[in-house]
Amino acid sequence: MNTQRTKTFTASHKKEVKIFLVDDNKMFVNALKHSLTRGSNNITDIKTFFTGEECLQSIDYNPTIVILDYYLNSKFPDALDGLQILKSIKQSHPGTEVIMLSSQDSIRLAADTLKHGAYDYITKGEGSFIKIRNLVKHISDNIELNECIDFHIYESLKIRTLLEAITDILIVLSPEGELKFINREGANILNINLRKKGQHNYFLRKLLVNSKCFDRFMRKLFTPVINGEKISNYSAKLVAKSGRKISVLISSTSFNTPLKEKQILLLIRDVSGYIQTEKQLKEREDQLKERTDELNTFMYRAAHDLRSPNASILGLLNLAKNKYTDLPVEKILEKIELSAVRLDNILSDFIKMIHLSHAENQIIKIDFVNNINEILGVIKNSEIVSGTAINWNTNIKIQSPFYSDKNLIDTILYNLIMNSVKYSKTGTQVVPCISVDINEVEKGIEITVSDNGIGISKEIQKKVFNIFFRGTDKSTGSGLGLHIVKRAVKLLKGKISLKSETDTGTKFTVLLPSLRQTIN
Repeated sequence: MNTQRTKTFTASHKKEVKIFLVDDNKMFVNALKHSLTRGSNNITDIKTFFTGEECLQSIDYNPTIVILDYYLNSKFPDALDGLQILKSIKQSHPGTEVIMLSSQDSIRLAADTLKHGAYDYITKGEGSFIKIRNLVKHISDNIELNECIDFHIYESLKIRTLLEAITDILIVLSPEGELKFINREGANILNINLRKKGQHNYFLRKLLVNSKCFDRFMRKLFTPVINGEKISNYSAKLVAKSGRKISVLISSTSFNTPLKEKQILLLIRDVSGYIQTEKQLKEREDQLKERTDELNTFMYRAAHDLRSPNASILGLLNLAKNKYTDLPVEKILEKIELSAVRLDNILSDFIKMIHLSHAENQIIKIDFVNNINEILGVIKNSEIVSGTAINWNTNIKIQSPFYSDKNLIDTILYNLIMNSVKYSKTGTQVVPCISVDINEVEKGIEITVSDNGIGISKEIQKKVFNIFFRGTDKSTGSGLGLHIVKRAVKLLKGKISLKSETDTGTKFTVLLPSLRQTIN
């Protein structure tokens, strides 16, 4: 092809770039307009607007690019924000590219605007004008590329250089899905060897993550494009290097080669980073909400539970002062002691909760035989067990060294065993039986604590780990025991489950990994 002829042909069909600037800061708009027109050959028309509504009134002027501020309500409080304007533009003029601006460096806003079709998100500040100029040039180059492809000259040296310079993935396919062209960036991301012809066949089936995605892609994008439609921002997942899955947005159109062969052009943008960040933000937001709800419940119940034994102590003291009472002083002191012990138990559970929220794991080798003996010694000597006949069964089968946080392990064991003690069948002919089994499993251990107590009804089994939950009228504790267990298990990267039947008994199972690899 004659190079001089190609230059003349391309220049004569070079599309003029029309830009809308939408920002309620007049000084910023004027400065940006000056920056864009300086040294640009094909930006022939820039219109400025101070509200999104004004922009939409003139949108039929068909701007090539809209540079849109996210917050547009400094002068008109009821003005639509940038996201609402973006949605309207993309609905009526999907071919218009929108660059979103904001003074906030917010990943959430960036992800939200990109999801709704924005070309990019720029934070106002130092260097933002340069970034905007580069984006405008990039869009202009893409438009020029599409124009050139439409005029059957994409094989020329100039166009091929332009294709290779694009930082997004650019693919040309035959209607049968055979790979005809992929730019250098796309070949690198998708691990395509252009010299290996075998990779060209059945390209789409290899590219999309599974057959369901392939069928959806063919139905929603590929077939409509073959039939002459243009598709923008189609969401999909592709298989990249080493089997890594990436989330992408795909825009596509068809064109004919000089030999009248139909080809499919795919422009693919990797948005995995934005989506992953948005997912992480959502998880953090959910965690924060959960902590806030938990804190509110904790404060309310803490005040209520602390006040109850304290009120009992005050009432008994007043009774002791009354010289006409029939109760012996020893009996009053005994009741005061019981209330004080209850108050101390509640405060002890509160301290454990605080410790779980702030303490760092201290990983050491765990001696389960010694741990169980210590815990059972404390429990057997406690007032709740004193004088009660209980059959204790322990079975520990650990061969390999196991590493974890001793304090958290002890917390889990103590609370699960005490739970079995509290809900054993007292006042019956059934002798309480509590078993503790610790066995080695793949990558860790399995702890089971089982009993023949009163059991837990199916209706409340999902609630037993909730903070301050008390399952029966027999509950006299703080309602924190099993919640503390679940928190401790989570901190040790484990899992907990239960099986229970009313009047038969309960079995808690805890799976914990060895944390040896976390030792510095």
